[in-house]
Amino acid sequence: MQRLTFPALLAGAALVAAASWTLGSRRAPPPAEPATPPLVAVESMGELVSVRVRYANVIEFSQKMTQDIPWTQWELRLGETRVLLVARGDCLVGTDLRAARYEQVDAAARTAVLALPAPRTVSARVDHGPRERGGSYFHALQGSGLEPLLPGSAHRMRAIDAALRIAQQDVEKACAAADTVQSARANTEAVLKPLLSASGWTVTPRWR
Repeated sequence: MQRLTFPALLAGAALVAAASWTLGSRRAPPPAEPATPPLVAVESMGELVSVRVRYANVIEFSQKMTQDIPWTQWELRLGETRVLLVARGDCLVGTDLRAARYEQVDAAARTAVLALPAPRTVSARVDHGPRERGGSYFHALQGSGLEPLLPGSAHRMRAIDAALRIAQQDVEKACAAADTVQSARANTEAVLKPLLSASGWTVTPRWR
């Protein structure tokens, strides 16, 4: 009976390993390059917040107190409430990347255009927190005419609510300003371009 020597065993093992590697490589070819750029990588980012605007303004508002004169088109002015509100807050602007779509895809040249929805206000708020922590506060609340003499605080509360509504609208305008939207676009592109170039595609953002 012929015995196999140790060197012969090593050679046989090497041949088996080489054959196994060759067969395995034939069974599992390397994955093909994607025919389209990986949109899922963009969609998975969801709402991309790219700008935060810190808001501060002084809102001056006067709420008139009047009484209709019966059977006439006239009214009697009884007084007014003057409100001076130091309003503080912030707003966030972002882009909903779940609505992004690829256009003009050239698989051979590996180029595409990424159509993006316009940036929008994600949140806008007047800060009602404590003054010492950066919240809004009323610097003045004064009544004139008969207003200070009348019982109840309903008229003053209406003036306060009106001033807060004006401040809220002012915050929203700051978010919708042209320079804010332009900053949101530039910041969004700065985030997306490295991600898209890493995919091996040349992708040009286009805002809808």
